[in-house]
Amino acid sequence: MDNNNYLLRAARNVLVRQLGLAAPAPLPDLPVLAEEKVVMHGNFTLIDIAYSQPGVQYRLCDGEGRPVSGTKAEAEGTGGTLQLKTNSLDDEDFSFGVRAVRTPPETEAFLASFPEVKLLQAALVQVRIDTELPTALKEPAIAFAAPAEVWVLGAQSKTQYQLVDEQEQPLGTAVVTRVSGDLQLWTDALTEDTTIVVRATSTKTSKTSLSDLLTHRLRVEVKPNVDLAAVLSPPVVDYNSRAVIRLADTQKTASYQLLITDADGTAQPADALPVAGTGGEIELPIGALREDCTVGIRATKVASGLAEVLPVQLTVPVRPDPAKELSLVESLTEAGKNTAVSDVAAGTAAIIKVANTQLGVCYQLRAGTSPIGMPAYHHINAGIGKARVGLEFAVDTFSGDAVYLPTGVLTQDTAFSVFAYKPTREAEGVVVGTIAVPVRPDGA
Repeated sequence: MDNNNYLLRAARNVLVRQLGLAAPAPLPDLPVLAEEKVVMHGNFTLIDIAYSQPGVQYRLCDGEGRPVSGTKAEAEGTGGTLQLKTNSLDDEDFSFGVRAVRTPPETEAFLASFPEVKLLQAALVQVRIDTELPTALKEPAIAFAAPAEVWVLGAQSKTQYQLVDEQEQPLGTAVVTRVSGDLQLWTDALTEDTTIVVRATSTKTSKTSLSDLLTHRLRVEVKPNVDLAAVLSPPVVDYNSRAVIRLADTQKTASYQLLITDADGTAQPADALPVAGTGGEIELPIGALREDCTVGIRATKVASGLAEVLPVQLTVPVRPDPAKELSLVESLTEAGKNTAVSDVAAGTAAIIKVANTQLGVCYQLRAGTSPIGMPAYHHINAGIGKARVGLEFAVDTFSGDAVYLPTGVLTQDTAFSVFAYKPTREAEGVVVGTIAVPVRPDGA
């Protein structure tokens, strides 16, 4: 009904009274509503009577028409919304009605009676846990090991609310409300994606404790943990062999993939699919390594695709190729480098060619364990800014797919070996081949 209709009829009744024509009955069709339609056991609620009339006494009564006890269950109309307080509600639903009786002034004492009516509308109040309350997350995705903030909208008064997971294990501290309204709750620190449920428990009931889960579930996503320990195994990798990165404390809701960059700074495709987290340690394989590389790790949440790159960067050192072809060549001239010989004359030096050499590797000629001459470094003459290794004055006039190692003057047959190593990691070097150099007598 139009609000103005109530006001107009109320004004009409006041005029009739003031003229002494009659004692009009109170308006019987005023809106009657419960402020809380669902209340917890042992609590009360307020019944609102809209457009209450001055000079009319309103009395709350139960479904049988019996007056409700309590000093706030009866009051005179104010011209606006009047609130009457119920008594403590126990273990059943209630229907509240309102009786209205006009309060006569002295000037109306001549009237024989004063009409009393029961308002047509009743307020139904359910006594139970309201499991249909809406809940909301402040943030759908939170940082690793951070708490989630949850709101219960329109929480019931004098009720304990606690966040739990789907197995009904507590996720945070329970909070007891004093009055109804929106309630803010926090979980403990979360490390995995979690479905959050709210458990409501009555704090005041004449019977056993009453508890139930709210219907609405919330799914919070926990971002990848980037603070993980990564270990290379083995710490130095043999040429053309495999290695693994062991990653600890992984998340079950994330997958992990290697980001491989070669020694020249070029990104390389990973040779394995992402590995699912287990909540513990996992192994990320790197296969068939021939060059040093740098490895990063990307963590991706499986459900959403949310990804983070871990700050850890691992250098994977790879030993040089241990199988190189050694041969004797005539000289260091362009023609001589391509002319193979089987021996050298006494009193002259031999030139040992190491074929198919690797970039970034030094090759040192040895006789037994003694180094012979300076090592040769295989590099590309592309300027200091492009250098693979910070080797000071790395000049090699024989760069390419081979290096050439002079033996020095020989007087007798001598066996040599070639030791290959990375300039910054000589201890990780390997012998890549041996060769015996026959020396023919002088003049033969």
